[in-house]
Amino acid sequence: MIVFKKFYKSNITKRYIRWLNDPEIIKYTTIKKKTNLIQIKKYIDNCNKDKKIQLYRIFYKKIHVGNIRSQLLNKNTSTIGIIIGYKKFQGRGIGTKALKKIINNLRKNKINQFIALIHNKNIPSIKIFKHNNFKKTKKKFTYKLVF
Repeated sequence: MIVFKKFYKSNITKRYIRWLNDPEIIKYTTIKKKTNLIQIKKYIDNCNKDKKIQLYRIFYKKIHVGNIRSQLLNKNTSTIGIIIGYKKFQGRGIGTKALKKIINNLRKNKINQFIALIHNKNIPSIKIFKHNNFKKTKKKFTYKLVF
């Protein structure tokens, strides 16, 4: 079962910081190398202050395995990004289920268009979004997947 919990600065763990500094995990993300605690806290604060952004920790079997973020672009469109940072839980369908869950939550608020910008070499993320009926549009270095 997938559970979302809001992300607060107090939720930052050493394991989470290791995820954000693991080159393999952040390879195709916009996360900067050598992210430190101050930068992470600032990011979480900024997300929590912005009413258009929802940042959640993804829990699977009571374990924090990743994060999911949505950001409203307008009254009916949202971007979505996901990261499964706990390598032990990658490739188990957790990202696909988490994405489906956030889409259902956003649809309740009349959001009906979803966009994901994904690096064209990030095959696991592309698969997650395609499993949720996102379609590719052309863009130079990213997949723009639209639901």
